[in-house]
Order: sequence, then C-alpha cells, then structure tokens
Amino acid sequence: MGIVGWVCLYFGVGLYDDFKPLTPTAKVGFQIIAAGIVVFSGYRTGFFDIELLNILITMIWLVGITNAINLLDNMDGLAGGISFITAVFLCFFFWRIPGQEAFLLLALALAGGILGFLVFNFPPASIFMGDSGSLFLGFTLAALAIARKPQASNVFAVMSVPTLIFLLPILDTTFVAFTRLLRGQSPTQGGRDHTSHRLVAFGLSERQAVLILYALAFGSGAVGAVIESIDYTLGLVLIPVVVLSAALLAAYLGTSKSSGRQVKREEYAYPHDHYG
Repeated sequence: MGIVGWVCLYFGVGLYDDFKPLTPTAKVGFQIIAAGIVVFSGYRTGFFDIELLNILITMIWLVGITNAINLLDNMDGLAGGISFITAVFLCFFFWRIPGQEAFLLLALALAGGILGFLVFNFPPASIFMGDSGSLFLGFTLAALAIARKPQASNVFAVMSVPTLIFLLPILDTTFVAFTRLLRGQSPTQGGRDHTSHRLVAFGLSERQAVLILYALAFGSGAVGAVIESIDYTLGLVLIPVVVLSAALLAAYLGTSKSSGRQVKREEYAYPHDHYG
C-alpha cells in the first residue's frame, strides 16, 4: 500500500507538470524528497551490510529509473512498450518466488494497463503518455524491482538482474547525458539525440526503430531471466557480453547525424520528444 500511495503522488506531480511545466530542478527535487520519505519509511534494498549504503542505493535507483523511463518517452509507443516488457519480466520473477503474490498482482495489473494503452499509443499514436504516465510507470517499476526477493546472496548477482531488465532506459539516459555534456549542453535540455532518434537518422521508420528497441529490451531482460532461473554465475559471462555489445552499439549510433540541438519545451509538444 505504501508503493500505491507514492505512485499516486508521482502521478499527481506528473499531471501538474503536463498542464503547468515544472523546471527539471523542481521535478528532480520532488523525486529526491519522495524517494527519501519512501526509504526512511523502511522500504529499501538489503544488498549491503552498511545500512547507509542501502539507503543511498535505493534513492539513486528510485530517482534514476523514474527519470530514465520519463526521458525514454520521446517517440510514440517507446516508453510504454519498454515498460510493458519490463513489467512482464517482473511478473516472471515474482511468480517464481513464494510469498510475492501481492507484488505479482501489482505487476500483472500494471502490464495489463500498459498493454491496453499501447493499442492506442503504438505509432502512429492517437493518445500520449505525458509526464503523469511516464513518472507513474518509472517509479512503479523501480519500486517493484526493489520489492523482488532475490534468490542469491552475492551482491553482483543480486544487482545484475534488475540492471539487465532496465538496461535499455539506463543506457539511453547515460548515453544522452554523456554526449550532451561533451557538447557543452545540459543533460536535462530536450533534444532529438536519443537512441530512437539516431536509429531513425540511419534511415529506419519510427515504427521500425521502436520495434528494434523493444527487441533489445526483451533480449537484455531474457538474459536476466536466464541468470535468475539457471545459474547466477552465468552473469559473470553474460553481463560483460551484453554490456560490451551495448557499448559498441552506442558507439556506432554516436556516428549518426541525429540532431543535437537544444529544444525548448514548447517546441517538443506532442507527439514526439517532449521530455528530452
């Protein structure tokens, strides 16, 4: 119930932002405060013996994933589809672990809701997500990932699975922030330089670009599912391969002519690139 309450609050802030845009600083500031309250109410990871480190990791995860999903909402159907794939993998993890039925139901409800939304949001979209939707999805998925009870005691193994199922939004946000900083731009400023835009710059249609990113998200999530189901030690081999492949893809996409110009909020109104 704590998760549901804070998710509703995130939705409310996102809805306010859709009608009266907040500055990036104000939006992230609220997220940090909200994540802090969630953490200090007892909801946090147990990866480490040092409690302060658990608190810090949980707050970074909640704020980071929430914003990664928010920033991924830059093309019709992209954030919704990636969120659906992530929710399905979370359903799989909760289904395998006894005592996680409540979280399984939450993940199933989330996946079902996203699927119904995608019918109208897949390109060409007739309805759009907005900050209310992307913040809601990002925080819910991040919180559910923390709620998952891992079946291993090794910290590397425990952290690798959620990282893999969120790999695409994590890499896209990291890639965009890094390249913008190299150009002397603010990472929070909107632009058409996300992974999806770079795929289109190589000649793909928006629908093709979205489907390719779906496949990549499913592939990295499947690697996480294999590691969880078969042997966590596989992560020592599979994760470096996945990360190296993603790095090579990012380097290749970095050669595209996708626009790096800054975009003001009023310029990227629906349907595309309204969040950076």
